[in-house]
Amino acid sequence: MIFGLGNITEVDSLIIRWATGEEELIFGFALNNYLELKQSEAVIKFKKPSTLQQPILTDITNSIEIDYSHEENTFIEFSREPFIPHFVSTEGPAVAVADVNEDGLDDLFLGGAKFQAGAIYLQTSAGGFIKADVADMENDSRSEDVDATFLDADGNGTVDLYVASGGNEFFAKAEPLLDRLYLNDGTGNFQRSAGSLPALFANTAKVVTLDFDADGDIDIFAGSRSVPRTYGIIPESYLLINDGSGKFSEQTDVIAPGLKKAGLITDAISTDLNTDGQPDLVLAGEWMPIRTFLNQNGRFKEQTTAAGLSEQLGWWYSLAAADFNSDGIMDIAAGNLGLNSILKASTTAPVELWIHDFSANDKPEQLLTRSKNGQAYPLIDSEKILTEIPALQQKYLNFTEFAGKSIQEMFSSDELSKAKVLKANTFASTLFTGSKEGSFTASHLPTTAQFSPLHAMLAVDINRDGYTDLFTAGNMFGTPTERGRYDASYGDIFLGTKNGMLLSPSIKQSGIAISDEVRFIREIEISGSGTAYLIARNNNFPVFYSASK
Repeated sequence: MIFGLGNITEVDSLIIRWATGEEELIFGFALNNYLELKQSEAVIKFKKPSTLQQPILTDITNSIEIDYSHEENTFIEFSREPFIPHFVSTEGPAVAVADVNEDGLDDLFLGGAKFQAGAIYLQTSAGGFIKADVADMENDSRSEDVDATFLDADGNGTVDLYVASGGNEFFAKAEPLLDRLYLNDGTGNFQRSAGSLPALFANTAKVVTLDFDADGDIDIFAGSRSVPRTYGIIPESYLLINDGSGKFSEQTDVIAPGLKKAGLITDAISTDLNTDGQPDLVLAGEWMPIRTFLNQNGRFKEQTTAAGLSEQLGWWYSLAAADFNSDGIMDIAAGNLGLNSILKASTTAPVELWIHDFSANDKPEQLLTRSKNGQAYPLIDSEKILTEIPALQQKYLNFTEFAGKSIQEMFSSDELSKAKVLKANTFASTLFTGSKEGSFTASHLPTTAQFSPLHAMLAVDINRDGYTDLFTAGNMFGTPTERGRYDASYGDIFLGTKNGMLLSPSIKQSGIAISDEVRFIREIEISGSGTAYLIARNNNFPVFYSASK
């Protein structure tokens, strides 16, 4: 361990605490020197508490009987789009919670990957789950379920199910890209509704329900993740208006100018940002700021710039809204890529994505770059870029000639002027604290929130002290080999306080250690266990945690 002391010329003492509890205190040692420390020489012991503190949450997965595991199909996106920064096809599994058969117990919808049907799981009085037989869901197994929500679509008092289809594998007007609405007969029997949704072929990432026009029925925002086969091109997102009988029409341009092309959407929430009693929209996505749209009597007007959010361009993946500082104004927590990555971004040195047909093969390439002294340098394996863009092989005959070249040197200014350039200048997961004037102040979430991309967030008072806490998790495995996968998150609980500060307990204190790629965290009531939290993981079984008793 090396300690840099700057201009300090004298140190009073050094305290060494060993992992197993020994401690020693050293005085009178010289600086600019090596010290050899031995655990056997540490004689002071920590005092152990008389009783161990109960963790905040307890893993109850083994006590929950449910025959489900998400099975992500093998699809190597880099074979089709070799330069994209990461996969966008592993966004599932979808998960939604509601009492679908009106027996007083929370039930589940758990989505499937391509060729795996999603299913309804009915909770039993013993706290387990039994899969319901829904033929229409089995027939829709080609679709990849990336998000879902229960809602009363047709106004008959029972909960129906909207499932968002995505995955980035299907493209153009492939039928599995169509989102689906399943109507409930009131007893938990679901059938797919034909003709209720417009035929919108999109790689949907997020679905949000809200009655934004205050007409008494539930409308839908469907946010799109990407245009399959052309990552970086902005897809179309949609506002779907309910006619009251469960038939939806797309009216985005009329109701919310700018919302249709809002960005590469990864998450969206509905909350009342300005305390006027009307549901607003907050959007997260890659290469964009957190975008806010205020509801003004059934029409949405963007307030991103006025809210002070427009300059923070990130790879935002998750959102949670709550009044964390108890001032009556809504705050926004936003999960980003994190700061534990080879990718470093700032306002003066952004990470950029240059999108253009550099190889002249009628398909766009996406060149990821970092900035230095006003030049953009590729963050791509040298062999890959020379293989995929033949013109560079002719220009640079060996790796030595190619090394250290910026894209301004690789390509002509005329060619670069034709490229679409996306930028990111912050990768920190952030808490945006709201003010009564409608603006937000940004501050980084605690250090452990920066270890890995945060794909899941839930704002809830976990420890029941009256202050809202933040439950987060994430990770991302579909990354190029030269950057390595993001797998350092084991989930975190950040405890809320009166002044809005979020405290970060250790893994031992929180009780959670969640591996793999987490996509959703949902609160659910489990018979016999009370309030629990379901953590849905890509290509794995869900885990359940409950508040320690």
